Amino acid sequence: MHARMNPDDYFAAARGADIHTETILVTPEMAREWLKRNIVNRKLSQTYVDKLVWDIRRGKFDFNHESVGFNTRDELIDGQHRLTSIEKAGIPVRLRVSFNVPAEYGSTMNVGRARSAADILHRPRRHTAVCNALILLEAGGGQGSAAKIQETYEAHRDGLDWAHEALPMHRGVTASLVAGFVYAFPVAHVEVTAFAEAFREFRGSDTKDPVVVLRRYVESPRRATAPRSEPALAALRCLQGYCEGESIGRLIITEQGFEYFATLRARKAV
Repeated sequence: MHARMNPDDYFAAARGADIHTETILVTPEMAREWLKRNIVNRKLSQTYVDKLVWDIRRGKFDFNHESVGFNTRDELIDGQHRLTSIEKAGIPVRLRVSFNVPAEYGSTMNVGRARSAADILHRPRRHTAVCNALILLEAGGGQGSAAKIQETYEAHRDGLDWAHEALPMHRGVTASLVAGFVYAFPVAHVEVTAFAEAFREFRGSDTKDPVVVLRRYVESPRRATAPRSEPALAALRCLQGYCEGESIGRLIITEQGFEYFATLRARKAV
């Protein structure tokens, strides 16, 4: 493995008739220089870059066979997302780097079906969907990388396992809605379980009962066009009302319920 060499030294070492591949500690400075050779790649996905940066900064970026590739004209034909992520993260990363790749080879890359996080982690797709909703709820944006979804799964494992039985998916019971229950579960599991049972069985005392209010929200046309995080916030607001014995005359969806349970989680070091 080589480190902190002039990028041109690698190109010189790689010249010949065959593809040449090395394992290289790619520094942010090297990544920046190599990206200047990027003239034939796909449009950059900032969402995917953010996932990789998250992994790199937490030491969760997996070293594997996937490589950065340069063609016989020293143009970058594969790896722009990895290099951009290294530059943005500001941390060196070991990569396989291929040089002298036939120029036409780029046409055959990245045409297979990408594996989903569920494929990689061997988790039910519902779990990965709820984990992504939890990431959105807790971090405020984006989808998680496989490593981030795994970390979220481990942090919320009990709630996810509980929700799998307590909140079977049907119309209106989205991953985001379930994420609200999962988030509240460890700090109010008795109340959350009772609420879920009443919600599932369409029970409620009156129109201001938080269970009825959430059921009404789920069945309203508004939900179909709501922001992705809104069902989770709606569930948390209604769960807060249920825990506090509060009647909800009108459901105003803010972060009030999320902040309520975030405070409880902090107090109990969840």
